[in-house]
Amino acid sequence: MLWGGGRYPASVLETVPAFGGEDLWPFPDLALLAVADAPDHPCAWLSDRPVSLHTDLLAYGYPALYGEGRPGRTSISGRHRGTSDLLGGTFVRFTDDEVAAGMSGGPVLDLRTGAVCGLVKSTRKAGTALGGLVIPLNGMRAFPAELWRDVWRAHDRAHADGAWARARQELAEPTAGKPIGPALSPSDEVALLELLASIPVPGDLGEVFRRALYRPAIRPDDLVPLDVRDLMYELAERTLRPGELFGPVRLAADLGSTASGAMGERLRVWAAVVAAKLGQGSELDEWRARTPLASDDEPVIVVQLEPDALRPDRYRLTIWVHEGDVTSKLYLDDHAVYSAADARAEVSRHLTEQLRRLHGRGTVEFVLPTELFDEDFEELGTRRRSRLGRTNPVVIRDLERLQDPASWHEWELRWKQLKAGTASTEWLDCTDRSHPDQLDGRIRGHERIGVMALTRRLQGSTQEALEVALGAGVPAAVWRRDGCSEHTTAQPGNACVGGRFRDDFERRRSEHPHEPLPRLVKKLRNDAAAAPDSDECRNVVLLWDSPERLPEPFVPLTEP
Repeated sequence: MLWGGGRYPASVLETVPAFGGEDLWPFPDLALLAVADAPDHPCAWLSDRPVSLHTDLLAYGYPALYGEGRPGRTSISGRHRGTSDLLGGTFVRFTDDEVAAGMSGGPVLDLRTGAVCGLVKSTRKAGTALGGLVIPLNGMRAFPAELWRDVWRAHDRAHADGAWARARQELAEPTAGKPIGPALSPSDEVALLELLASIPVPGDLGEVFRRALYRPAIRPDDLVPLDVRDLMYELAERTLRPGELFGPVRLAADLGSTASGAMGERLRVWAAVVAAKLGQGSELDEWRARTPLASDDEPVIVVQLEPDALRPDRYRLTIWVHEGDVTSKLYLDDHAVYSAADARAEVSRHLTEQLRRLHGRGTVEFVLPTELFDEDFEELGTRRRSRLGRTNPVVIRDLERLQDPASWHEWELRWKQLKAGTASTEWLDCTDRSHPDQLDGRIRGHERIGVMALTRRLQGSTQEALEVALGAGVPAAVWRRDGCSEHTTAQPGNACVGGRFRDDFERRRSEHPHEPLPRLVKKLRNDAAAAPDSDECRNVVLLWDSPERLPEPFVPLTEP
């Protein structure tokens, strides 16, 4: 490698494709080199975003022209006149100037954005102004994902000084025109990319994308992100509705709410500053208020009731508390067994103590055998003049599934869909009498089903339906603990309590698309208590069973 009059050894890290034959190599025809002991040098601003049609381009290369017998640096100007699909990929057509032999591999500059957007591939016809083909930088996505991330994260950190951003700003000002909707300035773009390059890659990019979206109809599975920078650009380029907060601001605010320490603070400050620049300070406040984001630091109290081996109508009680990365076992008495009524009293005492210690924060999970699924634990009185299910998210979990690892694979797959916002809901209406085999086939044939919803109490066919769904790995279920008086005999339609529950539940989900179901059901419980004449959302039960947190029987017992 030659630079500044010096020679530096380089090694090839990756080529795509690995071998192309004797003719033109297939798309993308790229190699990534590592330079040993590289000197300090400037870094060009790169972009793998699509180039707009008719954009002015500038290309550089070292053709052997004008009879000197050795290559000389040459620049040519042209335009993006469309694309050509060949050699297994899509190339940009560069026209209006001569692409001479020897220019292959030279950088191509987008004069609208000030970014290097591609590399020269080949000439169309030597000695003419017909131009040639350009390899767009999105061809780099053919590199292994980890290597792709390393390159772009290094690029984004290298531009933190903002020098190239200032040059791009000067280039853009005379010709940019007025953008449609908000747009990031080059300096704000560089600042956010440097922050995103400094945080760990989120474990579920689809979930991050879903939380930053406003519209639940747009699913993240039409995007294959390799890192958070992909999400930033995808959100920046989406058309906003009136009053909608700019996507990159939502993304930074979301990540800032979960990132720890100084990095989280910097992301939150970036979001606030850019929102103020765009005149969207109130939209940011509103978005934060109506988009409660699940935090890994949210405490979780787990209460497990397990039938005694000798007296199955009596239960052994264990209580854990998860706080961040720390799990503490608060109660376990190997010699004590309780009736359901006595267990309620003991659980209420421990929960009151723990919620007082946690200042009222936390979700409460009840790990139960199926015969206790309809116990109204959310009605426990743990605070003055209120009930547990109205002050805290309260869910139940399936003890049998936790004890049966053979069912965990499907459970984990469906949970990932549910977290990513791509899962669907299977409703079983009051008149649905599907045979268990039919329902099992229906669920197992649709891997996206993540929620089983029942319009009436667990009894007979609904009890069987829930057991089928749990056996197929469905991680969440919702139902009413009450029956449906209008359907003592089968009637079609939704003009019944169960049908009204379905309509109201789906309406609320559409109004609060980012609300986790445990928090949404807590809202339903409060609304039902405030409207005693409306019974469709009374006594709602939510099974919310995460395979990411399993009870830990070997955690040491600690003092409450």
